[in-house]
Order: sequence, then structure tokens, then C-alpha cells
Amino acid sequence: MVAVFNDRIIFPTVADKKTYHFIRGIKLPHERIKFNTTPQGAYIQYGEQSMDTLLGYCYDELNQIELCLRQIDDDPTHYDEETGLHYNEDGTINNDWLEPTRRIKNFHTPNKVSWKDKNGKKHTKKLEGNGARFLLLTGIRTSKGFVSFNDPMKSAKENLQTAKDYFFNLSKDT
Repeated sequence: MVAVFNDRIIFPTVADKKTYHFIRGIKLPHERIKFNTTPQGAYIQYGEQSMDTLLGYCYDELNQIELCLRQIDDDPTHYDEETGLHYNEDGTINNDWLEPTRRIKNFHTPNKVSWKDKNGKKHTKKLEGNGARFLLLTGIRTSKGFVSFNDPMKSAKENLQTAKDYFFNLSKDT
């Protein structure tokens, strides 16, 4: 307990259960968590410091997806043959674009998803790589139900826009 209160993360060793290693340098949140039970279910209310940390993780994931989409942008209208440069949609130079031979398998390269419809017919759709999909922030529960940020029927750009509309572009008070 003293180690945690002094901002140390505890890592036990595998072989010897009595030996521990401590990591310093990361500010840990020291705030209470409130648990509320209502007829609709239990709710957990985290402190502002914890929420800021989690929100930071979400923004890191958003930035990584945007970077991946710039790296795999093979839209021929974004390439200038005369200069050999790739451009973003806003006309700025895309310095992040990767040649297909430099892309990481399963991160940049396309994946396939298969499913059967209600009549039993099998369908397959090609999706962008895993780097263009949300791993931690997969969706959000709204008054209308769950909104997925990884809908396989939408492109990664459409899912990214959904995430921005329902999560990132909202005010903190919403």
C-alpha cells in the first residue's frame, strides 16, 4: 500500500512470489471511486484525474488510427506523378504514406470478415488493417443503444467519423 501511495507500480516476479519490482515515474491517481446503485444498474464514477488519463488513451488511439489511414492512403487522386508526392485530403503533403512493401501485415494490410445473413448465405467483405480499427474504444452506449466504432459494414473512415461524432467532438459536459 505504501508503494502505491508513493506512485510506484508493483510487479511481482514470476519465479519468486516474495520478490517484487517497483516502477517509479508515473503519477498514479489517488482519488476515490464512487459506486452508485440504481434500479437501472450499478454505476461507477471515477475521479477527474482517472477520467483524464482514460480520455488520453482514447485520443492516443484516435491519433494512431488517423496515422494508419494516412500511411495506407492509396487514393490515386492523392498522388502527383510529376513530383512523386502523396497528398492528404486537405491538400497538405502526406509525409506518413508507406509503400505497400513497407507495410506491416495485419496492421496496415487488409483483413476479411465473413458472416451469414438470415437466409444462410455466406458473405465476405474486405476491411482495412487492424491499425485502422479501434481496439480499446470499440463503441459507446447511447439512449438509442450501442453505437459501434468498428462496424464491419462501414469503412474505417466512416467508423472514424462515427467515433468523432459520438465521442470525440462532444463537450466534456455531455
